[in-house]
Amino acid sequence: MKIKFPKNYQRYIDVAMEEAEIALKKGEIPVGSVVVREDRVISRAHNQVEERGDITAHGEILVIRDASKKLGKYLNNALILTTLEPCPMCLSAIIFSRIEKVVYLARDPIWGALGGIFDMRVTLHHVKGPLSEYIEYPPAEELLREFFNSIR
Repeated sequence: MKIKFPKNYQRYIDVAMEEAEIALKKGEIPVGSVVVREDRVISRAHNQVEERGDITAHGEILVIRDASKKLGKYLNNALILTTLEPCPMCLSAIIFSRIEKVVYLARDPIWGALGGIFDMRVTLHHVKGPLSEYIEYPPAEELLREFFNSIR
């Protein structure tokens, strides 16, 4: 079966950016994520590491947890759109949840696992990893810059 992904991500970018802005207002690293299946938002979330006191409470992890409650543990035929390139922990969760595609809006040269520091899918060559697509989106990069400038 050929999976159909939306051709225009703008609607999902808007949702992810809303979540990133919520995170920024809470003093979190501004990352927002959305899980989409059949051209419909299943779940949305943002980083809540500080709020929850949980180092694993990245937007990607939280959105996967919520989507899994609604759809079951495997998220076949779904995509995740996130404002920052996933770290190794988040990409592992994406792989284990069987999400088919990752779309991200800003590269992460420090923790990025889709080419930022390395491509984890190459390292895990025995595992079928998700497709990925980087969409350069300056507003996502600007939110991150704003956050990190404020804490330095």
